[in-house]
Amino acid sequence: MSLLVVLGMHRSGTSATAGFFSFLDFFPGLQLLSSNEFNPKGYFESTKIVSENDRLMRHFGLSGWNDVRPLIFDVENSSVSEMKESATNVFQSEYRSQERKILKDPRTCRLLPVWKEVFSDLGEKTQYVVTLRSPADVVASLSRRDGMHPNQSALLYAIYLMDAERHSRGEARALVRYAELLNNTQYVLGELDGHLGTAFSATEPEVLAKACAFLDPKLDHKSAAAPLPDSPFVDFAYEVYNAFDRHFYDASPAVFDQLQDKLDTLRSALEPWLARSARTEALESQIFVHGQAIYEAASQNAHATVYWRTPSLNYLESRSLVQPFNFGDEEQTLVFSLPATPDRFLSLRLDLTDRPAFCEVRELSLNDAAGCVRWTANGNRSLSGVLLAA
Repeated sequence: MSLLVVLGMHRSGTSATAGFFSFLDFFPGLQLLSSNEFNPKGYFESTKIVSENDRLMRHFGLSGWNDVRPLIFDVENSSVSEMKESATNVFQSEYRSQERKILKDPRTCRLLPVWKEVFSDLGEKTQYVVTLRSPADVVASLSRRDGMHPNQSALLYAIYLMDAERHSRGEARALVRYAELLNNTQYVLGELDGHLGTAFSATEPEVLAKACAFLDPKLDHKSAAAPLPDSPFVDFAYEVYNAFDRHFYDASPAVFDQLQDKLDTLRSALEPWLARSARTEALESQIFVHGQAIYEAASQNAHATVYWRTPSLNYLESRSLVQPFNFGDEEQTLVFSLPATPDRFLSLRLDLTDRPAFCEVRELSLNDAAGCVRWTANGNRSLSGVLLAA
């Protein structure tokens, strides 16, 4: 069975490439993403594959497709084996017994080590097509669609292409320049045939005509936006673009290895901000639901306070006891050891928390020095404070 995997950065022509090959009898999956204003001719992405890739990204610690942090794989890890089993089931459900298949989702660039294991286990004869488009056009497209800052778009551009190159190294692969695909399709097919050993150029004229009709040169929206900012991220994106354009088929990977070192340096400079961003995203995703991240944040320096009032003095900060506590689902017991005082306690006041929150009190009790219960209150009560008569 034959599988063609389309790799490349988002908005770099992967949809046009996959759509073109679908006209050459490559099956793109059962359930495809719907077309929209940004891709009026369709995405040719399996909804199930996209969902599985999002799940894989979360498993490996990324927040989504636009996360620039590195992915570290250990294909022997038991959890990765479980992920691979799930991906295998999704792949089989989408493609079933189709002989000629095409898989396209830009996220696959980053997750290819897992998918390569899946393809190998299923006995697929896999070939890779990497799409290449100018960084300026990709950045402009992401700005229109997602409102993304050019620096982030440029860094993601480099990361996706670098991951695609590294993970497909040594495999049967070829490069498709997006502008050439739209404007000189026959030349691109000849390039693919030469590097993949295929016979796309010999496709029946009627079939090829329909496939070429799908490719509209107007799909190559040239950027009319302001020039890209002068930044190391934009400069690096162009370095990667030029390396692919000139050295993709070189026998030695030295050029790309050097670029990987540069990418690692860029990432290391961003590390403090990336770590902070990851924590913020985790909190934002759990603000309105129970989650460990929000519990941990709310519990930092949280405390409950007991005050006492005597005939001579009212409630004072200097006459109080403080106990730390944690927010969460589990019950906790807080013990306040009241001091000996010459004055008689008139009342005690308990402030459950020093911050806005809902706390459920299961039981309150007042014990004497011997540990005997002198007063107790039972039952579920949501309280922000309680006055205890001594």
